[in-house]
Amino acid sequence: MNIDELIQKAVLDNNKPIIDWQYKTNITGKLQIEIGDYLIDEVRDKYHLTFSFDEMDEITNKCIEVAKYVTGNDIRYSNLVQNKFIFNWIIPIGNL
Repeated sequence: MNIDELIQKAVLDNNKPIIDWQYKTNITGKLQIEIGDYLIDEVRDKYHLTFSFDEMDEITNKCIEVAKYVTGNDIRYSNLVQNKFIFNWIIPIGNL
């Protein structure tokens, strides 16, 4: 699973965005935890990188902000919020 899939799983219901998910702390809180876990397990530990928890929180928050922006502008998710798309906006892939 990647960040895009985590976001889709949390904010889509039958392929439609959950109404006002951006303002539902149960959804955004779950995303913060799941994206943070992903960054630890699939990025930091897998590639032996040193991220502080503050840096991971910042990346997580930016991922959620991108998802809010995209879903607020008529989401059809398929090609817009892929893992590399998010990371290209947040941090260059070469820095991972």
